[in-house]
Amino acid sequence: MIEETADKTGETVSSTPSVILFFVNDLRYFRDHRRNILEFQINRGRRVHICYGVGAEVASDFTARNVVLHRCRLDPNRFRPVRDAQVAVQFHQLLREVVPDVVHTLTMKPNLYGGLAFAFSTIRKRCGLVQTFPGLGKVFESGTHWLRRSERRLVSIGLRLVARRTKVHAAFENAHDAQFLIKIGAVKETRAHVLPGAGIDFSKYSPNPMPTPQVSSHVHVLFASRPLSAKGVLEFIEAAQAVRRNNEDVSFTIAGDVDSTNADRIDVEAALQQRGLGDSPWMRYCGHVPNAEMPQLLQTADIVCLPTKLREGFPRILIEGAASGACLMASDQPSVRQILREGENGWFVDPRNMPGFIEILEMACSDRERLREFGKASIEIVSRMGVGEEDVAAAFDTIYTMSMPSRSRTDTL
Repeated sequence: MIEETADKTGETVSSTPSVILFFVNDLRYFRDHRRNILEFQINRGRRVHICYGVGAEVASDFTARNVVLHRCRLDPNRFRPVRDAQVAVQFHQLLREVVPDVVHTLTMKPNLYGGLAFAFSTIRKRCGLVQTFPGLGKVFESGTHWLRRSERRLVSIGLRLVARRTKVHAAFENAHDAQFLIKIGAVKETRAHVLPGAGIDFSKYSPNPMPTPQVSSHVHVLFASRPLSAKGVLEFIEAAQAVRRNNEDVSFTIAGDVDSTNADRIDVEAALQQRGLGDSPWMRYCGHVPNAEMPQLLQTADIVCLPTKLREGFPRILIEGAASGACLMASDQPSVRQILREGENGWFVDPRNMPGFIEILEMACSDRERLREFGKASIEIVSRMGVGEEDVAAAFDTIYTMSMPSRSRTDTL
């Protein structure tokens, strides 16, 4: 199942994969945020299989592209060692059935359990393993609770075991996360790759031509992310209310699909009702926004705000916001610093310091001209970052080839 290219002058044969097996938490997430990688492989004639936990409602989008789907019992949001061990056994069996050339796991649980299944399979001797860490997830958040410490210890042991038994390549969305896992022995430095997120299609995003201050001073602030407590959606609502008391020329929008399986989810409609904002003309909750409609929504935003408390990879919404010419406002962490330059195209805010958050948001909403200049700077910054989806998909294709074990000439004759 390997496409081989013989080099008559060398001692090894370089190979490219013909069968790719992805292992993901959520099929919908993969469709919305990683489809460029999938299409890149399909367009090169590779056969693609996807193992997934949830998201079966979008399965037809994949089967229409002749992708073979395999559902497993993975719970994306809860750490359950006994049940998760069954998932690892399922995936181990799937490896024997599919016999892929490259296995690509994405996010922490598929990386851990898919990696362990791969590490104890015979296929590892002829198959490449690639892991993607779009952030390190809650398990590596700082916390002193004994359960969190135990989870962190078990995950670290598991990732180190995968690294010892395989030649896994790992892709990260920021160098800070890469260095963290290198330090704990979960990946070798020579096999760690930092890529700028999942990539975006720049042709879909264009800046909103801001009217001059004499024509309009209205400011629109957008929060577009999963409405989780850890994403800072409640802090966003609180800050919006405080700013609106002194500035009636500002409006706010919350966009994001509720993950009913996530214990950290926030019922935004209920939260707005509790604060008397259920029918507010200046605070809108629009729920899930299809990918095709997101560029249009972003074009209306003067500020894209993400006051997250999670350890993010490289937030896609900030990349899209910058490409749309919006000012950025987000938590200060390594991944965000890749695109947000304080005082140049946005500001850092701390959702745990509400007076400071409100002060910065209030200041930003009162200076339309500065928002215009920051928006221009956002476009310039993102255009130099190499975050086009074709660039990222091609980079992953190169990593796939690098991950495959070298084969001697005599093995191919």
